[in-house]
Amino acid sequence: MTDKILVEFYVAMNEEGEFEVGTTEEEASQRLVENTSGYRCRIVKINAKMAPPALVEADVDIPDEAGTTVTFEDTETAEAA
Repeated sequence: MTDKILVEFYVAMNEEGEFEVGTTEEEASQRLVENTSGYRCRIVKINAKMAPPALVEADVDIPDEAGTTVTFEDTETAEAA
């Protein structure tokens, strides 16, 4: 049996269901701001133990109470004020 490696990453998802992934919470949320629309996001840290190097799909159900919710400032409105 191959030893599994712990892989940690963050998923940031906005209210439209668009998402970005990063190796830090900040990286995931920044990518979401830069590449999608929306003003709120939910960030969940994923800890996965994986055995390399096979390609395998996994279905994961994230509990509603997991992660944090962040509200982004509307930069266009803030600059106009």
